[in-house]
Amino acid sequence: MKNKINYYSINELTNSLNVLVIQSSCEIENNFSKYFTEIFSSVTYMTKYDNLIEFVKDKKPDFIFLDIQTQNLQPFKFINIVQDIIPNQIFIIISSISNKEILLKSINCHITSFLEKPFTTTDLKDTVVNCLNFIVRNNPNLLSDKKESNGDTTVIDAISYLMENYQNNIELINHYKGVPLIRNASIVDLKGDTVSIKIKDIQKYILDYSNHTIINTNYFTGDIYAYLKEVDINKGIAIFHKLNFIPSYVHHRKNPRISPDDNFKITMKGKKILYSFNIIDVSINYALVTLASLPENLIINTEHDIYLSFQEPKNFRESKFEAYRIHTKCTISDIFDIKSSKKILLNFNLKENDREKLDSYIYKRGLELVAEFKANYLKSLKK
Repeated sequence: MKNKINYYSINELTNSLNVLVIQSSCEIENNFSKYFTEIFSSVTYMTKYDNLIEFVKDKKPDFIFLDIQTQNLQPFKFINIVQDIIPNQIFIIISSISNKEILLKSINCHITSFLEKPFTTTDLKDTVVNCLNFIVRNNPNLLSDKKESNGDTTVIDAISYLMENYQNNIELINHYKGVPLIRNASIVDLKGDTVSIKIKDIQKYILDYSNHTIINTNYFTGDIYAYLKEVDINKGIAIFHKLNFIPSYVHHRKNPRISPDDNFKITMKGKKILYSFNIIDVSINYALVTLASLPENLIINTEHDIYLSFQEPKNFRESKFEAYRIHTKCTISDIFDIKSSKKILLNFNLKENDREKLDSYIYKRGLELVAEFKANYLKSLKK
């Protein structure tokens, strides 16, 4: 077994694993029991500390999901006790808060993963996949009966598997100027390397706009990138080809990253000049920008002064705008070469008041983009 899994059906890797869920209420069981049951051999739910140590000693669960708000539980002390019994025990911390102290304690206890409430089935799937990678790296014998992920599992294998088991549980994911548009869909046919998928009317415009889609399912470790071949409007069928595996990360950002309007500006203070960037997209703590040429001091991991300037409608029905200019420091996270310019990823952490302003802008800008998309879609129906 290689030291990292690639593309499998989830339950191909998890159907022999046993799970313990320690929860502060029945919320996890109520929301996710179906998914847990589908992918794991057995799942036990406990809401109190009583008899936990005895249960772990006796059953030796492969995964422990631990809600740190569980009644009468000292979570990190409990983790240490269990790790003395089972040194490589996999822990997934679940918490409604993620402050620095909790994260540091989690790191110090060598927990495998962290889930912040509220979370979705997709978040849960990503966590399970991360833990499976951990198993392969640290204890490959647990999955020794599985074939090596050496290219034997093809995209066509994956589509065939989904058709046989979960064809009505896929999503088509596209982005309109950064706004994720995710729609339920179902696979209806597979011929050679071409797959036909039942879509809804509103999906046609976004497919025409992007010319591709991401096929996502919570029952497979990766996603599938697919190019649009054609759309049958009468039957509501989209046909895709040129299928490729990609890591499952497309729409799992906690913070949306959207294309700002023309009034949004990012400038950087240089020694003798103020640089103005072309902005691709922006989030609450990142901006992806371009610049025709880089000054000598603009290199990865360096810190710089930047200014974010934008105006936010107080109300979409009013013409009055509130204008903001935020000064902060950013770090150059990455630099990419693109044709005749450079693409630069800026990372910044704003003060609370400034963060609220930008967060509000991103939220309202997202609503504007959704409205824009719907308006363009309605125009396309009239053609």
